Amino acid sequence: ESIVRLCVSAFTTSEIDEGKALLFKSISTTQRNISRRKNKEQKDIEDIICTFKNTDPEKTPIFVARELRKLPPVTFDHVDVSRLLKDIIILQTEVKHIKESYATLEQLQCIKSESEDLRYASLINVADFNVNKRRGA
Repeated sequence: ESIVRLCVSAFTTSEIDEGKALLFKSISTTQRNISRRKNKEQKDIEDIICTFKNTDPEKTPIFVARELRKLPPVTFDHVDVSRLLKDIIILQTEVKHIKESYATLEQLQCIKSESEDLRYASLINVADFNVNKRRGA
């Protein structure tokens, strides 16, 4: 009901007629394109919605808006909350994975300082160079 009111208020009678005619021309359906007299715009929108509901999604053409300024604004009343919830769950999972698998700044600094220490540390023990280890003592 709210989508019907939204469409009737946002589009002219001729735009609704053109849209309905294009839809029925694009889809092979058993539903007839009925010309309405009383409450024409509202009933035409209901026919369009019914046609979309009764048509196989694989056979439904994809329509796009040519003039975006004519589209009604989207408010929180018209947002698909279940889709938002799924997206939030996916984001939470990805953030959790990042937290578990990525190094922290402290770990990175620790590795950096260890590599600096190793670079300056002597790899050969100089004190043992002058000792004769083959001697019997």
